[in-house]
Amino acid sequence: MTNSISCPVCNNLCSSQALSCPKCGHPFIHEAVSKNTQEINSEFTCPKCGSDQTSTLKMAYSQGTSSGKISAGTITADGNLALTGGKVNSQSVLAKQVAPPRKPLIEPIPILILLISSLIIGFILAGSVYEVIAVYVFFITFLVLLGGGGYFYYSSVQKQMPEYLKKMEDWKKSKICFRCGNKWITAFNENSAKSIFNQM
Repeated sequence: MTNSISCPVCNNLCSSQALSCPKCGHPFIHEAVSKNTQEINSEFTCPKCGSDQTSTLKMAYSQGTSSGKISAGTITADGNLALTGGKVNSQSVLAKQVAPPRKPLIEPIPILILLISSLIIGFILAGSVYEVIAVYVFFITFLVLLGGGGYFYYSSVQKQMPEYLKKMEDWKKSKICFRCGNKWITAFNENSAKSIFNQM
């Protein structure tokens, strides 16, 4: 038999392409699959304690985070039916520890402060000029301060985006050890893992 291998259990000669021995059913792990499996195992082995009880931060976060709807009903003392409900979110302690980096957002408080200070400065400047042009001075001052301040605030948020994207990319590549709590970053990605598992 050309390109044959010997079964390690029953010594039957089998095709090198066979997934298992046709005589005893012993599964064959081919060299390429075995090599890919070793690559996965090394990526998921903790470099600190050597444990294989590890996971990606993304997986640990999604497994520890859940949300759903809850509803309840009760009969009140006067015989009426009272219904209540709402959305419930829960997170494990681990999910909170491995949460993804927070995206920089435009917060409403600085915008509100900018709006109020623009109004106050507009009123002060409008009060110091003649009545005829006071309205114009107020609106121009208000628009310039609000527009300029809003632009600088938005720009500062946008400057944080590259750092956020880098942190997010590192988070996607990071693993956590459930035995010792060590976190580390690998170059391994999910798509290569999926393609390797599909070969098995």
